[in-house]
Amino acid sequence: MRRGRICLRRARLFRKSPGLLRQMQKGEDAPVQETKLAGCPPAPQSWERCDPAVRDFLLGFAALQERHLGQALRGVYLHGSLAMGDFYPQSSDLDVLAVTDGPLLPPQAAALHRAVALYADGCPVPGGLEWSLMPAEAGRFPTREPAYLLHFSPRWRDAVLRGEINYTGVHTDPDLPAHLTVARCRGVRLAGAPVAEVLGEVPWADYVHAAVQDLREILAGDALQRQPCYGVLNICRVLQMLTGAQRRCLSKSEGGAWGLAHLPAQFRPLVRRALRSRAQPDGRPWRREALDSLRAYAQAVLQRALALPEGTNAI
Repeated sequence: MRRGRICLRRARLFRKSPGLLRQMQKGEDAPVQETKLAGCPPAPQSWERCDPAVRDFLLGFAALQERHLGQALRGVYLHGSLAMGDFYPQSSDLDVLAVTDGPLLPPQAAALHRAVALYADGCPVPGGLEWSLMPAEAGRFPTREPAYLLHFSPRWRDAVLRGEINYTGVHTDPDLPAHLTVARCRGVRLAGAPVAEVLGEVPWADYVHAAVQDLREILAGDALQRQPCYGVLNICRVLQMLTGAQRRCLSKSEGGAWGLAHLPAQFRPLVRRALRSRAQPDGRPWRREALDSLRAYAQAVLQRALALPEGTNAI
């Protein structure tokens, strides 16, 4: 109980004086503050209260796209954990979605892609940068598999710099409905027009479909054992969608909170650990049998939910 009171006081203190957190991170008066606040996990960051290096990197990235695309750039939007106030620098990545009016000729696309890959080398968080550039039509009238012009994540870096990407033809991505939904509901404009003027509303069924495909990947093979923290919290938020009780766009931590309130008691220690691990990874192995049990439960809920009429509660 005492630890809970200390954590609450810490959160209130940082809300009143956000500069104090930066001061502590620089080491100023650190021994005194660490003694008072020992044992409390760090609070997640939002766009309004993120590290200056993260903010500067993202604004610089938006400016880079403005230089390359000029007036054709409709907007650059932050989505994902930082936009939803659930960002932990040590474990989160940076998610950005951009929209442009015109098609890109291959030389223009290659030049922009290379510039993005080189700029991403300076990303201030280990999770790196994930970015998609969409044509305006695909953003305004989203389908189940929207078209995109360029994509980047750390896995793409070497192929981009070696010139191995095909910049002709049409490319689609079944993950984009989820990104578009978060950007429209909870995104942050980094450049360009307001998000509602550029991104259309994704049909709820398409958002759920994208989330279910992600859930299937989490439940396949040993994926949950390889990424237990990510997997457990995403299971929670996708199962919330499948209940049909409320149509909500949840962060990982919000999904975990839902899981603590609604999942069977046997799974709550896993959820609590996943929530703690995002803030303070402990390096200890996860119990395989506990993860396998959660996977079997999620598979059963998924199977029942997909067999029921839309809007029916499956849990």
